[in-house]
Amino acid sequence: MKKRVVVSALAMLLILASAVALWSQSSRFSTADNPDWALKQRIADCRSIKAVWNEYCQAIRNNDPESFLSLHEETAYKMPPNQPMFQIKDIAPTIAIAWNKSRQDNQIDMRINCQNIEVEGDYAWSMGTYQQIITPKNGDSRSVFDGKFLTVLHRQPNGRWKIQYDAFNSNKPPSI
Repeated sequence: MKKRVVVSALAMLLILASAVALWSQSSRFSTADNPDWALKQRIADCRSIKAVWNEYCQAIRNNDPESFLSLHEETAYKMPPNQPMFQIKDIAPTIAIAWNKSRQDNQIDMRINCQNIEVEGDYAWSMGTYQQIITPKNGDSRSVFDGKFLTVLHRQPNGRWKIQYDAFNSNKPPSI
């Protein structure tokens, strides 16, 4: 009788271990076993990244440097044309002063056309075109900058995407 109880307990333990193993395998390979889930996740990621670009443009239009900075990781790098790259944290203390000064004399509009997003795990890259329009408040001719960008984004632990590396350049000198 005692032997039968031990065998039964071992059998139950084996069944439980098998169930846990099967469950962990199914959750680890959910994207392969469930392509609908993978597609839905990709669509959700692309929408979230496009929302980052919309917020980016809104921050520039609304002269909101705090929102602009919040779209970047603290250690994010900007790689602008014709100047050295820099970390966003290095400009954070002075960005509000610079933005306010430039907006005293100008209205600034920003448009981003995100043309491609590729997601691989917690990293994504986005590429497309942009247009920045600077309209002097004194009535002078506006300047239009158009160019392209390639940006790496990183998914944060809370699921939000933030800019990690941002390279951009103009297609031509500004039109005046």
